[in-house]
Amino acid sequence: MLMRIGAAAQSGGDLPNAVGVYRRAAEMAPQSRLPLSQPETCLLQMGAINEAIVSYNAALVRPG
Repeated sequence: MLMRIGAAAQSGGDLPNAVGVYRRAAEMAPQSRLPLSQPETCLLQMGAINEAIVSYNAALVRPG
């Protein structure tokens, strides 16, 4: 459910809130990499390259 809310915020141009929703989804599903991989696009669109790299690396080290 949170992933759909994040996607709606992202498609509506509300990138900071989309990132927040995706991060909350990642907290709720620690075994899944998907919520951590989604904010990267938002972060890149916002120009937060370093944060996108950290997010991507965090997704890579997650089990599953």
